[in-house]
Amino acid sequence: ASSASRAYITNAANQYGGTWNDDSAIPKSPTDQQVAVEAQRAVKHFGYDANGIYVIATAHKHSESGFGPHWCSYHNLSSYESKSLIYDNIPYMPDAGKLCGAKIIDPPSDESAIDEGVTILAGHEYGEVITDPFFLNNAAWIGPGGEIGDACAWHNIANETFGKKTY
Repeated sequence: ASSASRAYITNAANQYGGTWNDDSAIPKSPTDQQVAVEAQRAVKHFGYDANGIYVIATAHKHSESGFGPHWCSYHNLSSYESKSLIYDNIPYMPDAGKLCGAKIIDPPSDESAIDEGVTILAGHEYGEVITDPFFLNNAAWIGPGGEIGDACAWHNIANETFGKKTY
C-alpha cells in the first residue's frame, strides 16, 4: 500500500532575488526601450543571472502607452554585456481597473481586491517566459489564443488554498 503525502509550494533557494526601489526619475509614459534600460539597471544592482527574470514594476500613473485598453503586462528580451536579458513590464495594475484584473475575484482575507491583477498578470508573464524564454516562436508553446498565458487569460480565475494560506 502506498502512503499519500502532501507537498506544499515553497520558495526554492534563490528563486526570489529581492526588490529594489530605483529612485531615478520615471518618465510619465515610458517606452519599451526605457523599460529595457531599467532592466539593465536592475542587473547592475542585483548582478546578472542567466536564468533570471527581471521584473520592472512601474509606479502609479507611469505606464507605457497602450496599458489598459490594449495590454496589461508583457515580457521582452534585451541584452546586458552581450548576454540575454529577459524582463517583464508589470505596470501599476490598479491604474487600469477591471481591464487588468482589479476586483475580478474576491481576494484572500489579507489582500485588497483592487490589486488582484498584480499576481494574476505577474504569474501570466512568468509562465510565458518559462515556456518561451528567448521568444523563439517555433520553440515556444503557441496554441489557440497565442502563448500559454494568453490562451488561458481571464478563464477560471480563482484563489486556491494551500495549507493554511490562500493564493
